[in-house]
Amino acid sequence: MRLTSEEEIASRNLIASLHQLELGKWEEPQGLLPLNPTSLERISALRKSGKAPTMEDKVAVVAPALGGDESKAKAMILAWENPA
Repeated sequence: MRLTSEEEIASRNLIASLHQLELGKWEEPQGLLPLNPTSLERISALRKSGKAPTMEDKVAVVAPALGGDESKAKAMILAWENPA
């Protein structure tokens, strides 16, 4: 799974934002690149719902930053959640 540096930065920012959301410590994502508006809308909707994001929710947030590649998104999320 080869990512461009832009994809990696954007997706890591989104995953970190989802983690903050799960902890109830939502902060606006910060990073070197602007985040995909679709991803931000999905994070905002999750925050407003008050529910913990499922893997499907997380993939829906991260995939747009990876050109829509859901398998890459899931792999990155799993790597974040289960570091070696």
